[in-house]
Amino acid sequence: MQRIQITNFMAVKSANIEIKKTVLLIGEQASGKSTIAKLIYYFKSLRDDYIYFISENFEAVQSPAILQEKFRAEISRKFYRFFGSIQPLPPFKIQYWYADTKYIILEEGQWEAGRKKLKINFSQDLYNEAIHETMPLINRLKNVSEKRDLFENSIYRSSLEGLNKHIIRLFEDNRQPVFVPAGRNMAVTYADFFKQNFYGTLSSDLALIQDEDALKPRFVRDTYIMIQFLQRVQIMIDTFRGASFESMLESVARERPDLKKLQDEKILDKIELILKGKYKHDENFGEIILFNDRDYVFLNNASSGQQEIIRVLQDIFLNIVNNENVFRVIEEPEAHLFPMAQKYLLEVIAFMIAKTDSQIILTTHSPYILSVVNNLLFASTIVEKSENCKSNFYLQPQETEVYAITNGQSASIIDGQTGLVDQNALDTISEELADEFEKMYDLSFQHGEE
Repeated sequence: MQRIQITNFMAVKSANIEIKKTVLLIGEQASGKSTIAKLIYYFKSLRDDYIYFISENFEAVQSPAILQEKFRAEISRKFYRFFGSIQPLPPFKIQYWYADTKYIILEEGQWEAGRKKLKINFSQDLYNEAIHETMPLINRLKNVSEKRDLFENSIYRSSLEGLNKHIIRLFEDNRQPVFVPAGRNMAVTYADFFKQNFYGTLSSDLALIQDEDALKPRFVRDTYIMIQFLQRVQIMIDTFRGASFESMLESVARERPDLKKLQDEKILDKIELILKGKYKHDENFGEIILFNDRDYVFLNNASSGQQEIIRVLQDIFLNIVNNENVFRVIEEPEAHLFPMAQKYLLEVIAFMIAKTDSQIILTTHSPYILSVVNNLLFASTIVEKSENCKSNFYLQPQETEVYAITNGQSASIIDGQTGLVDQNALDTISEELADEFEKMYDLSFQHGEE
């Protein structure tokens, strides 16, 4: 199982996280949960960066030493794009295990010319697979890259596919990663013209970041992640063009009998309950939310909750319909949603995990999300015991982990015996609210006596 250990990095003082199929990180603002989630996504997405780098630059890789140098440079460049400069940070250490004997360590290295340097260490097994076992595949790619006839082009494609499969095995994961950030309503409200300029300017600026010295003061750490998310959003908008959830499902279900489960479980009903309407991309009006056959609102004029959640729902729906096993980080899934809508959303996410073997990390402030996750964990026992219950709205306890992030430190709050969220953790939240009310009541009573 993959896991990450973080010491003294940004808001995180100490965290040890097992990365199961479902991971919930709950804590107050500035507690470190977003930093943990971004670090996990950073390491998970290194696979795609390595594949892309080699496929685009394999001619320049002349030896294992050069490959190692360039791989380290890619890791470093991506780190600065994600987290900014390390100069103001105290000494830190981050270790990520792709498997028991395959890991990467990032920490503050030796100072050079009065500046801190990022130190990158590989375990021996990861180093062997990433460098020595990859080099023959790169050389094979070189040998067939200049061929022009159809037969030898197929050899080139086969060589590239072999390289891709090797790197997927190296990183022990074939799930496609996407980070869904908070503030995602910007993917709805920005006009197309602004988007084009936003993409053009920031994408070109980000491409210039080769090392820490190229960072510009106006960059925030989330810029790179938001650009990647907006690229995914554009794919979703194009896919839904002229369609709705219903029409897309009807079109695909004709050839996919397995999607009848999607209809039986009433996933579309839950999506409609979350949105308080039906989403449609109209050829004339663009994206709208229909309330009935006649009344609608343009998506860019819709409520904050509708804007925040529509891209999440589209992504989940497409993953299910296309049967894609993916890795997703979703920040604050509860944003601007009424508690019942949060419940329906978590049920749809649980369905996707069960249906597609996907992996999800959620960061939240909401104790209600914690309660819903606990209910979904308990629902698994009912599914196992009842032959008549065939629902997919549950989470497997052995594949789920919940961490409370408090003052920069992580602690699992799953009860090892029951597989449920520790009752003390649930009670603590209720007690804190009750204590606060009692204090206010006492204060009000004292003022009344005066």
